Amino acid sequence: MDNSLQDTSTWTCEGDSGSPLVHELRALEFYLVGILHGSRAVHCTLTTTKSSGLFDNLENKDNQEFIHQCIKMG
Repeated sequence: MDNSLQDTSTWTCEGDSGSPLVHELRALEFYLVGILHGSRAVHCTLTTTKSSGLFDNLENKDNQEFIHQCIKMG
């Protein structure tokens, strides 16, 4: 599985890093699958141009280990 997930929508903006990517398993039951790493969108204006967001894939073992190391460091 890849280390990152890519979204082809235009809803992520510069400064949104750290935002969650969730999947609704059932009604009102959500699962965190990614954290926004960045966006190519410079201005947060509605556009028809596609500008993908890049999410760290939390199902990837390497990403999970990195997060646990950061938590231990405080």
